[in-house]
Amino acid sequence: MSQNRVERNHPLLSKAKADLGDQKIVAFLGPAKSGKTVMAALLHDALFRHFAPQRPGRYAHLSEGFECLESVRNSVLAGNFPAPAPEGAKPIQLKMRQGGTATGHATLHMHDMSGRDYRSLLASEISSAGDRLDGILRKHKGRFEPYGPLSFVAVAAAYAVAVDCAAHSQWGSKDAEYAGVLGSLSQLRGCENRDGLAAPLAVILTKADLLPDPGKGAEALIRDGMPRFHAALRAPRSGARGYFKFHVETGRDRSNEPQPGRIKVPLSYSKDECVRFLGWALENA
Repeated sequence: MSQNRVERNHPLLSKAKADLGDQKIVAFLGPAKSGKTVMAALLHDALFRHFAPQRPGRYAHLSEGFECLESVRNSVLAGNFPAPAPEGAKPIQLKMRQGGTATGHATLHMHDMSGRDYRSLLASEISSAGDRLDGILRKHKGRFEPYGPLSFVAVAAAYAVAVDCAAHSQWGSKDAEYAGVLGSLSQLRGCENRDGLAAPLAVILTKADLLPDPGKGAEALIRDGMPRFHAALRAPRSGARGYFKFHVETGRDRSNEPQPGRIKVPLSYSKDECVRFLGWALENA
């Protein structure tokens, strides 16, 4: 069955598009323990304290995930990294709106997918576009729910992919996996572009302070560390691309080396990069 037939006839996708399609969702993806939950807390802080207040006519709203963000915030302010989000954790939704109208409306939908779910999205053995789409739409679907909680991945207006800089030495072995993300997303979206993913996509390097060369640009790091992924990002007729480096200042030992398990108090983080990403999301979603 062709992807186009699946799109026309799949009742779960039709319902998901009707409910979510006009929300301009920015879907966050990444492996387990790649820093997405802390990233959500940083974006929440930047959105409410730095982005919206300094831009007249732009409004911010946290619609879901208050308890999760409050827990993460308390951990971070105490100097501790939070525990990984459990499987089945509720999504975090930050909403931005420009001018009080639908124009410029973007929902940052940060669903911390479990490692198992992330792997199922990328599963290379799923060669049929229809099977991949059906799996995403039905994953974790309750009996009386119209579609599964991962359905936002198939209808998102833009994507953000987290790359863990703490594992920089292993990027070479992860190159094919990240390139596969783009192929999987193109497949979910009906192979809308024969050459590359047409939807906007941001690459966010998390824990960037742990890089051996923290002053190097984000795109250059991806180009040199994951060339296959970088080539897929730059495929002809691809959508807008953005590259960002996020970090939280960590504690330092006597040799001034970062201590990955401890956060510097008081909290200091890459707020300028967070604000730049929020602007990118509002412009491209």
